[in-house]
Parts: sequence; structure tokens; C-alpha cells
Amino acid sequence: QNPFGVIETNDEKIIDLFEKPTYNSLVNGGVYVLSEKAKSLIPETFYNMTSLFEELIEKNEDIFAYNMFENWNDIANVQELNSMNSKQKKIFKNEEQ
Repeated sequence: QNPFGVIETNDEKIIDLFEKPTYNSLVNGGVYVLSEKAKSLIPETFYNMTSLFEELIEKNEDIFAYNMFENWNDIANVQELNSMNSKQKKIFKNEEQ
């Protein structure tokens, strides 16, 4: 949800207003299945996967998405990883009882 009111304009005239709208969008979950061809484009040094996608799109290569609707959690740093591990331990402990 956007925490702000959003306006739509035509030139400088406000033509619509949406109070704290909610948007649905697809996100990159960071789980990849790559062909040998795609893997061959990845250099030995640090490389962002978004750079690979941009390169493949520029070369007009096919890239496909899998829409996942199950629970998913972003683990982008150590704190989030530790938090998720703690939550999972509690879930498994409750399931064992």
C-alpha cells in the first residue's frame, strides 16, 4: 500500500485522486533456473542478477516467470535470515507437539 495520496494529472490539472492506494505487482523472488547459455554470460566477479536479465532482454532472449502464490519471505540480510530462522523454529516446535 502506498502511504500517500496519489494524484493523476493532465499537464498541471489534477484529474483524479487515490487515497493511499494498494497496488498488486509481481516481484522478483530471487529464485532462478538458468540455461547454460545464460550462465555463460555471468562473469567470475560480483554480478547482480538484474544485470543478467537486462542483458538477456536486450539480446531479445526469452525469459519466463513462475507466478508463486504461496507464502514467501524476503531474506535480503542477516537480520531477516535470523528472524526467519527463529519463526521457522517456533512453527516446527508447535507442529511437533
